[in-house]
Amino acid sequence: MVTLPNLIGKTLEEASSELTRRKLSVVQAGAQFDTRWKRGKVISQDPSSGSKLKINKVVKVILSAGTEKVTVPRLIGRNFQNSSQIL
Repeated sequence: MVTLPNLIGKTLEEASSELTRRKLSVVQAGAQFDTRWKRGKVISQDPSSGSKLKINKVVKVILSAGTEKVTVPRLIGRNFQNSSQIL
């Protein structure tokens, strides 16, 4: 049995390297927008860090897709009430 390290904040390559040393493997289970982590960083893992795993098990990670971009409408020249309704 090996103890699963904390992969949060690492890139997929860093996580893979870390797990390979412990005879585990990693698979990207998805990506989601996250304001706390840059694009490509691990934001969650399953099982969680500290878990005991048998050798050759797979760890699933979710990567940050970065900050979600939104289009803000042009509000210059509009009054507060009109702008509030648009938003």
